Amino acid sequence: MKNRLIISSTVAIVFGSFVFAQPASATTINVALGEMNFGATTGTIQPADIGKDAGLGFSHRYNDVFEGVDAVATVLAVENIDGDDDETNGADGLMDEFDEADDESGRAINLSLDVFGESGSEGVPAASSLGKVTFRLDFVEADSNKAVTLQNIAMRVVDIDNKQFAQFAGITAYELSSNPASVLTATGQGGAYEFAEPVGESSSSDNEENWVAVEYAEASTITITLGGRLAGGASFGLTFADTEWSEAPTRTTPELTPYTLSYDANEASEGSVPQMQSSTTLSTVVTLAAPQGDLVKTDCAFEGWNTKTDGSGSTFLDSEPITLTANTTLYAQWNCEAPEETTGGEELADTGEELDYMTMAALFAIVTGFVLFALGRRKRA
Repeated sequence: MKNRLIISSTVAIVFGSFVFAQPASATTINVALGEMNFGATTGTIQPADIGKDAGLGFSHRYNDVFEGVDAVATVLAVENIDGDDDETNGADGLMDEFDEADDESGRAINLSLDVFGESGSEGVPAASSLGKVTFRLDFVEADSNKAVTLQNIAMRVVDIDNKQFAQFAGITAYELSSNPASVLTATGQGGAYEFAEPVGESSSSDNEENWVAVEYAEASTITITLGGRLAGGASFGLTFADTEWSEAPTRTTPELTPYTLSYDANEASEGSVPQMQSSTTLSTVVTLAAPQGDLVKTDCAFEGWNTKTDGSGSTFLDSEPITLTANTTLYAQWNCEAPEETTGGEELADTGEELDYMTMAALFAIVTGFVLFALGRRKRA
């Protein structure tokens, strides 16, 4: 009986530790080509502009784009855009809006920009120019920054006209209108596919020949570039949902492109970052290298890697997978806050509500073991 009780106690401790103290793993959610919501607060209504006069470095967190998922949008690059409509003072690098308010398409990202240059007037074409904005979407768990991998993401852009273009990195498939035949050109370079209206003709949102639909089989982050090659205004509606075509479209499945995953020490005091990793033409998934290596930052604790230096993007931990859809850099994250001083019996009272999940699991397992052991002794007595 004694041996049985000792074994029971040991099993309880080991089982509790195993069940409750497993390392975190990346969350994977299948969107199933369903609709995602970027900005609407009621139905299809987005009541206010997001990112008016936004420029390089602008960031906005969209809450609940899908059940349990938030998305962090970050502007990575701007080129030759002008938000003040004043051609005399040069390009200011600002958009009109990153995501314009809209009552009917508020669930989409409605980006508006002006390509800098001499705008056309009646009978006079606008000057040829190039202006664009590149931004990234990082998918994270709702109300946290823990990375999420989404499966089967669908997007579309309609009304690509007047030498405008949309570029997507790392797509799995794209669709263009077959009847009427698409007027868009599709060109791929370095894993990024650009869909452009080449001659400067206008269209409306009903003209399917000016649509493009793209899909991602799996993605942790997505990088998108929108712009134009004529001076003047350009607006884009980026909808996250499967596309219903009036007739079956022409569908293309590109070969997977290898991408690199690099690490940045982010102001570490000493040590070296892990070596660069790469995806392959067979899989876009990369498992993170050893988390910290010999990286050290004085008086700071290492807390994983993030797609942004300030930790507001997607956070990845040791041995978690990341699905690469573009060359990606992860930045070391450091917690440099000094712990609060506590004394004696106050410590448990002050921090009891903040005990982490693993600590509570360990305490639960130990207490369970001792209870079983005590019950055994009582029965023998």
